[in-house]
Amino acid sequence: MILPFGELMKHVYLLGDSIRLGYGELVRELLAGFAGVHFPEENCRFSLNTLCFLHTWAEQMIDARPEEIDLVHWNNGLWDVCHFEGDPLPLVPPDVYEATLRRIIQRIRTVFPNAKILFALTTGIDASMTKFQRGVPMRTQAEIDEYNRIACRVMADEGVGLDRLDEASRLIPSSDRADWVHFTETGYTVLARHAARAIRDAME
Repeated sequence: MILPFGELMKHVYLLGDSIRLGYGELVRELLAGFAGVHFPEENCRFSLNTLCFLHTWAEQMIDARPEEIDLVHWNNGLWDVCHFEGDPLPLVPPDVYEATLRRIIQRIRTVFPNAKILFALTTGIDASMTKFQRGVPMRTQAEIDEYNRIACRVMADEGVGLDRLDEASRLIPSSDRADWVHFTETGYTVLARHAARAIRDAME
């Protein structure tokens, strides 16, 4: 990629679950010529998993070094609220989720020392297609909203910007959802455009 004389390529790092896997390549295309977009090839899953493997994923980058990253666009939430095999408790309880978000922020600041941080609030579910295990809904919108409120509080405390990806997801009709959580290519394009715009705004 040829840039104007004197202009340095910006670099963005995307962290997140399968929703990020769905829009990552599209964000890369949308930001071509503005920033190089990097992300782990794997699903980052829940917050404690991100905390554990963040430094490993950063070391695996090929086209940029961690200190060259200008912005980290990050989300954890859908796995955290999940109830597996009818467990009445979510995978990551609210107090642990809050504490882990704060630890991830510090880890990002250590691993990517020159990067701004932008947290994408968790996308909603289509309740009409809710999946159950042993009679218990695996996720509820009420819990997602609760965890998003926790994230908003943490990010305000820590001086981290927000991407209201949750609001963008509410505008996507059921016809553009692959299931109760995931989206079709059309739905992911909506999310990608929203995320790319939020990233540009944060970097400019």
